[in-house]
Amino acid sequence: MMGVNPTDTNTSVPPQQPSAWDAFTQKAQSLHPLSSLLGQADNNLGQRSLNALHGDGFRTDAQIYPLPSTPPALAVPSPVNPPLRGGAATGGGLMANPLQNGQGSSQAPGRMSAYSRACVLAGLRGMIRDTEGMNRLPDGGYGSFASGGKVIANPQNLDGIRLKMNSRDARIADPGALSGHPDVDVQLYRNGQKYVKSDAFGAYQILGDTARDRGYTDFSHAGQDAAANDLIENRRRMLSPAMQGDWPTVFHRGSLEWASLPGDHYRQGGKSPEEAIAAYNRAIQSAPECK
Repeated sequence: MMGVNPTDTNTSVPPQQPSAWDAFTQKAQSLHPLSSLLGQADNNLGQRSLNALHGDGFRTDAQIYPLPSTPPALAVPSPVNPPLRGGAATGGGLMANPLQNGQGSSQAPGRMSAYSRACVLAGLRGMIRDTEGMNRLPDGGYGSFASGGKVIANPQNLDGIRLKMNSRDARIADPGALSGHPDVDVQLYRNGQKYVKSDAFGAYQILGDTARDRGYTDFSHAGQDAAANDLIENRRRMLSPAMQGDWPTVFHRGSLEWASLPGDHYRQGGKSPEEAIAAYNRAIQSAPECK
């Protein structure tokens, strides 16, 4: 039998084995990663508490973990005024100024007429002659009574001027020879029936009472134009809104004087705004004051 040496000893130390609890914890963490994440979160919370207590200025969470910056507000463009429109049909004054003649001129189209005061007056007179139906009669209607009317009264016994009782479309060949309004009454008809009586005379169908009230005695062409200017500008105040392109006001005021203008104030069948404005535009194209 082999003998044993009593001096031979083993100097190596066997590795220390983990305790049963440590082994269980390591095994649990390897099997459940969420436990590891929770542990890490707990460590981070502890570190944040230490930072707040030890020299970090008691920073708030918003300072330590700031929120994303607010994006800059979108720039809102400034409103752009629409361009001003010209042309009477758009209610924006007139279109172009062929002449600045010292009698008052306009400013920007759309706000003020681009034509002179004299030109706008001529346009309004032409519009009235047209809507009253006078420009289609001999001599532009300057010597005519209400169109289509039958003479029923001639109180001044005017003679030699083609005035015969019951005549239709009677007219005065030389209205400048009159000493005042002729006061001839005519009967108008509609659909074959008597409609209305009128003593309207001339290119602007001025009534006898109006002539007496305003002092009109000159019924030549120039005299009638001057009377129309007075009615347009002073009595009915149509010129200023016409210079500004305010046609509803022009027609509202003018229809109180002339039944043919839009508005039909006297229920005699006024023209439409489009017809009246077209007549106005035709007048300014041909008026000498607009050249």
